[in-house]
This record gives sequence, C-alpha cells and structure tokens, in this order.
Amino acid sequence: MRGKRFAIPILMVGCVLLSACATSSRTALYGDGDVYFKLQRYVTAADIYRRQAELGDLQAARKLAWMYEQGKLGGKDFRQAAYWYQQLADQGDAEALYHIAVIYEYGLGNVEADPARAIELYTRAANANHVYSQYRLGALYTQGLAVPPDYVTAYMWLLLAERHARGCAARDALCDVALHDGFGYRWRLRQLLTTDQLRTAQQRVSHWAPQRG
Repeated sequence: MRGKRFAIPILMVGCVLLSACATSSRTALYGDGDVYFKLQRYVTAADIYRRQAELGDLQAARKLAWMYEQGKLGGKDFRQAAYWYQQLADQGDAEALYHIAVIYEYGLGNVEADPARAIELYTRAANANHVYSQYRLGALYTQGLAVPPDYVTAYMWLLLAERHARGCAARDALCDVALHDGFGYRWRLRQLLTTDQLRTAQQRVSHWAPQRG
C-alpha cells in the first residue's frame, strides 16, 4: 500500500511486499488460473480467479469479470461481470467504471438498463481521465440521452477526450475514435455553439483536473 511501511517477518524474507506475498500464496493455494485460461479450460480458470478475487486479488477479479462479459463460461453474464468489475470500481479503477457504465447504459443481457446510473459511472470514470468515458459523456450530452442536452458540457468532454486520446490512440481503437471524432460530435457542436459558448467550454477544459474514480 502506497505511503505505508510494513515490517516483513523473517519467515517471509523472500517477499519484498506483503501484497506480492499474498499473490504468491494465492497462486500456490489455488494454482495458476492463467495456465488453464491459455488451455481454454475456462471453468477451471474462473474457479481459481474467483477464489483469488475473494481474497482481494483485483487482477483476478478483472479477469473473472472479463470472462463473464465475453461469454467464456457458457454464455454472457453481465450481472456477474458488473459484480466483479465493481470490486475494482470500489478502488477507483476507471476502466472498470467504464465497463459497468456500458452495461447499465444499454441494459446488456440480464441487467436492466439504468441510464442515470450509467451517467454517474461514466462521469466518475471521465473525471479519473478515462478517455472513452469522456467521449461517451460528450455524446450523451450532445444527444440528450439520459441527461438533458447540454452542448457546452458536451463540447468540454469531447475536447478533453481529444486531448487525452493522443497518448493512446495508436494502441487502442476506442481512443482512436475519441481522437478523430469518429461519430462527428465535435464537428456538429462547432456548428451549433456560439463563439462565447465555445470559449466557455475551452476555459472549462483549461481548468479541468483529474480526480480519483
């Protein structure tokens, strides 16, 4: 844990950090889920990830959530995916917040749509500098979906997405959409906003600072 020091017991000399020791112990107890995953033995891998996640292993929780989301366990289960992503979201993980937001926005699978919840989650992720959440918020405020239309706020989020996408567009397709405005929201708003409104949005961008998710 950042900012704290731990006394390392003599019996655990081989572990530099307690978190590393815990991860090593979990692997020893339950086996390596990644090995079974690569062998496409997904049920066994998921059982290992679940046991590790229940002991607080966030990376195991992420892998388990992804497996439920992608239907690796006999059909997509978005309720379980959201549950395990929530373990990461509770720690401020912006990517996990984004995944849950998508599930609630579209009401995927066995999860009922909850647009207000989706906006809350996108906003938390966007404030933590998640690029596509910023772009998605811009789209929702432009279209007036789940929130009243607010073109200035929409343009602010779209400009932030463009700015922050420059660092990830080459390796991430959604970042590339945000950078190049794949759906044309920025272009559309430039036609709709007055000069003063454009200036206001740009000022809000200049004063924006990321927050923990």
